[in-house]
Amino acid sequence: MSEPVEAGERLHYVLEEVRVIYSIEGELAVPTEDLDGNGTPDRVEDVALRVWAAREFIFEMRYDAAAAYWNPLAASFEKEARFRRLSK
Repeated sequence: MSEPVEAGERLHYVLEEVRVIYSIEGELAVPTEDLDGNGTPDRVEDVALRVWAAREFIFEMRYDAAAAYWNPLAASFEKEARFRRLSK
């Protein structure tokens, strides 16, 4: 079991149904780099976007929440995927 850690002031970032709670002070602080200058650390925006994308994917694939499992019979497998190479 882990010990509680002081995280400083807790801040919130919301992206539709996704809420990220974070701190920019203390032992658990996220990096404060903010390249777009909107006041929210880029790491926080990245986490929120990834969670949002995973949530959208699960709902797109018709995850059956009532049965608590992915229902392959309800899923559409004709999805378009695009990839972008990020490294050289």
